[in-house]
Amino acid sequence: MDSAVKRLRHEALFFRILWMLVFGLAWQVAAPVLLVVVVLQLLHRLLRGEPHAGLMRLGDGLGGFLAQIARYSCFRSDDKPWPVADWPLTPDSDSQGRDL
Repeated sequence: MDSAVKRLRHEALFFRILWMLVFGLAWQVAAPVLLVVVVLQLLHRLLRGEPHAGLMRLGDGLGGFLAQIARYSCFRSDDKPWPVADWPLTPDSDSQGRDL
């Protein structure tokens, strides 16, 4: 019985490693996209004088997604990131995240 439990743990770890590789690739895509959002937000702010609400929501979501990946990959959480779980929630668009 003890060997069956060990085998299941090894299989679970193997699948977690596979998921970590997949989410590592997702990180490599999401991080540059977040950088583009940051630059676009900065340009919008410089040209229009105020942040773009859609870019704020997208940046919040991408940041939350990257945080989900980090928590899962560091074994802080057993919850898999999006698309297995829900997309990270963002603050209400009413306040638009402004603390300026």
